[in-house]
Amino acid sequence: AVLLLFSWCLAMAVMADEKAKTIADVAKEWDDMADGWTSGEMGTCVLEFNVLVEELVRSKVPELAGKDILEFGAGHGVLGLALAESGANVTLVDVAPKMVAQAKEKIAAKEMEKSVKAYCCDILVDCPLPPSTLDLIISGSVLTFTPDLPKTLDKLSSLTRPGGLHLHLVFKAAEDAAPRPRGR
Repeated sequence: AVLLLFSWCLAMAVMADEKAKTIADVAKEWDDMADGWTSGEMGTCVLEFNVLVEELVRSKVPELAGKDILEFGAGHGVLGLALAESGANVTLVDVAPKMVAQAKEKIAAKEMEKSVKAYCCDILVDCPLPPSTLDLIISGSVLTFTPDLPKTLDKLSSLTRPGGLHLHLVFKAAEDAAPRPRGR
């Protein structure tokens, strides 16, 4: 598997210094943000970020139809749902139960239950996927909050088919980021 790491800076980057010590801590932190995640000012930021990630994914994998994709740390599943609209089979995983419940609501509302599945799980403990079954694994701002990064990357690599691709975007400190105009 090819691992591509891209840095991205958002207003939330300050959270990167507050690494949770356990998956339960991570789940609680993200569940506390679930209700406003895709609405208001935060929602605008999240949705803009997902558009940029989707563009990046499409630039690296222009033909998504029939691809098996994992969105790791999917939250509401906005990105995974967009990719599924191109014919991909998408699995969403997140440790935050409220986020996953809201992702499932979006899946049902778009009638995409056949092509998109969502699971609340710790990928290191109860991963719903067998090894070597994915063409693409994506995550946006997830690895920054992963309590055991080496084990997580090993697990994700084990899920990827030969020739598969990983696209992980991670936060970097705001002071290290070049200014970038917002909006389009």
